[in-house]
Amino acid sequence: MKSIIHFSRAFLPAALVSTALIIAGITGYIIKGGFNLGVDFQAGFIQEVQFAPTAFTVKYAGRGDATINFSRDGSKNGGINIIISGANIDGATYRFDFDQYPTLQSLQTAMTAGVEGLTVDLAASGTISSQYLVQSAQGNPELNADIPFTVHYLEPDAQPIPIEQVRAALSGIDIASIQILGAPAERRFLIRVDAEERASSSPRAGAVSKESDSFSKESDSFSKESGSFSKESDSFSKESDSFSKESDSFSKESDSFSKESGSFSKESDSVSKESDSVSEESGSVSEAAAAAIPSDTSRTLDESVNALLQKTFGKGGVAITRSDFVGSRFSKQLANQAGILLGLTLLLILIYASVRFKPQFAIGAVLAIAHDALIMVAFIAWTQMEFNTTTIAAILTILGYSINDTIVIFDRVRETRLLYPDDMFNGVLDRAITETLSRTVITTLTTMLAVLSLYIFTTRGLYQSGLEIREKILLVLSEHNTMKDFAFALLVGMISGVYSTIFIACGWTSFWDKNIKREKA
Repeated sequence: MKSIIHFSRAFLPAALVSTALIIAGITGYIIKGGFNLGVDFQAGFIQEVQFAPTAFTVKYAGRGDATINFSRDGSKNGGINIIISGANIDGATYRFDFDQYPTLQSLQTAMTAGVEGLTVDLAASGTISSQYLVQSAQGNPELNADIPFTVHYLEPDAQPIPIEQVRAALSGIDIASIQILGAPAERRFLIRVDAEERASSSPRAGAVSKESDSFSKESDSFSKESGSFSKESDSFSKESDSFSKESDSFSKESDSFSKESGSFSKESDSVSKESDSVSEESGSVSEAAAAAIPSDTSRTLDESVNALLQKTFGKGGVAITRSDFVGSRFSKQLANQAGILLGLTLLLILIYASVRFKPQFAIGAVLAIAHDALIMVAFIAWTQMEFNTTTIAAILTILGYSINDTIVIFDRVRETRLLYPDDMFNGVLDRAITETLSRTVITTLTTMLAVLSLYIFTTRGLYQSGLEIREKILLVLSEHNTMKDFAFALLVGMISGVYSTIFIACGWTSFWDKNIKREKA
């Protein structure tokens, strides 16, 4: 017979530990100044840059349309693809592998000779390895003959750039935050600008506002002119009445004045309608101004940041790898929806567990997943991991994983209680947890292996050639990206999920049976 592990003895210490961890999370939230909100939840402009010199520029003057992209298919080298398409021409894809063309000179020669109409101008030494190439998100990947597309490179032994130097370069802009991304040798930074106040100073916004004001003034002038016509019409009407009373002989003249008065009234109405149409046009322009501000503000900030960085680090020495802009209304709405989503999740789980089990089990299940959410939030606050929509997805994934394990154990508790009706409730809990422990451990470890693989193999710099094992390990631990943060959050959440199922959910049912149930009896 399998020996029973007395988990119930650790219920109270575990509750104290969980309370301490949650308090530590709240403390970390206060000390760190809140979450490191991603662009999804924080209005403004965000840009990822990498300080890398220009390797070469590409132009295309041939038939059809040409686009360029990098291929990183999991091999250590990768390559460049030139895709030709268009009407009345045969589409073609030209691939230039870095292992086949190991230097910039050989790559330039192959690309120029292989694609008709393609011009590649080297800006760096031709002996530099093509494996060091870095693609920038700045510029249009659709090649043309007028504006060159820039390709950058970064050697592994490049000196790191201090973050203080980046801050000094951007001193002319109100920067919300600057963060280092990945290993320092990669020279990658995340720049966030609070653009909420800068939207009002956008050139496009000012121009449209002035245009709107001119329409409003023109509308007012039409309204005044309309009023003058109305007054003149009234004067004609009064004069017509006086003529009628004074003499019948002037009746015809009075009629003519009345007709003239009516014509003036019609003209007045037409001018009033024209005034209203101009006012409506003014309102529509104002709405257009409000809608046009974000994109133009984003473009203005993009150009400003890039110009200041290139002024300090040299023209062509900055590769823009990502640019995003989120308005304040969208970010606020997204934050509200995330809170509502978490609240609905807890409510639905409470209803489900109440129907399947007893209310005390339902409350224990909700306390367990609420504990998991708070532990993950505490972890995110202390590590300053970026809090974005991917983080919300990780939290919801853990809640689903945790409730699944909790339901399995609660189901075994119900069966064990029927089989051993004379046992104390803590004994029933210990037996049920012990019997399902192997299932819990095997399932958790198997899932964690898959998540750990996701964490390791989504490291972008892992496939660089010439790296030693120690350098690869350091790279895996130091590099940060969205998928790695997602996987890391899942690893922490899975450990918390197993812990909360055993010690929080079952601990609550034990507390209910000892105290609340006896008080009711």
